[in-house]
Amino acid sequence: MPSHEDAPGTSPSTPQLVSLVEALARQVSTGRGDTAQLAMWARELAARPIFARCRPLGSTESEDPAIALAHRVVTEGKGVLEVTAKEARHAFAGRRYRWHEVGLGALPVEPPADDDGAVVLYDVLAPGIGWLLNTIAAGQDTRPVIARLATPPSER
Repeated sequence: MPSHEDAPGTSPSTPQLVSLVEALARQVSTGRGDTAQLAMWARELAARPIFARCRPLGSTESEDPAIALAHRVVTEGKGVLEVTAKEARHAFAGRRYRWHEVGLGALPVEPPADDDGAVVLYDVLAPGIGWLLNTIAAGQDTRPVIARLATPPSER
């Protein structure tokens, strides 16, 4: 897989970064791949000017661990956050709802059995990065999403 570090001191173009994120997200969705790298590249992509900022959540604190985790994804992770499988499972333990009901997606979709395994959580409603990762998690064709991302916001 191409690396963003192939040219030291340079940052990949947005289309290159979209390709890097897409390829790595596909690996992570199958339980392979570097979740920390995916979270880092996805945050970098989400910070690009072509993407709107993450949606704000109404409350900064919650007694509900799932809502608190969703808030961390939006605030601390800027829409994408790597957490341990144990932390992800704990947030949803004993609840009747899953990721999508608090606005999150996960790669891989089901946390690894190993508590120390990693999961990338993302805001499914985050324009750009949320759309891309959600499409990959669903196993759908990413070409329409990538075409939309290539269109300047003023022309959407």
